[in-house]
Amino acid sequence: MSGFSITYTVFTLLGILFLAAVLGGCVWVIARNFREARRHGLDPFTLQTTAYSRVLTSRLVEPPRSLEDRLAQIDDLHARGVIDDEERRAARASALADL
Repeated sequence: MSGFSITYTVFTLLGILFLAAVLGGCVWVIARNFREARRHGLDPFTLQTTAYSRVLTSRLVEPPRSLEDRLAQIDDLHARGVIDDEERRAARASALADL
C-alpha cells in the first residue's frame, strides 16, 4: 500500500466519525428538548407558537388596564349576555382583589 492511500483512508474514517458525532449530537439535543417540553406539558411541535402566544397575552407586554376599565368591561359582558350574574360577581371580586 502506498502512503497516499493509507492517509486517504485515515482521513476518510476521521471525517465519517466526525460527521457521525455531529449528527448524533444533533439527535441528542433534539430528543432532550422534546422530552423537556413534554415534561412541562407542552407540545414540542407547537412550542414556538405557544411561547409567542404566552408572551403576547402576558401582563408584561400589555400595559395593565385601570380598575375602572376592567369593571366596565365586566359590566359590558354582562349587559350583552356573555356572562351571567354569578360570573359577573366572581369577575368583579377578582378584579377588586387584584388591587
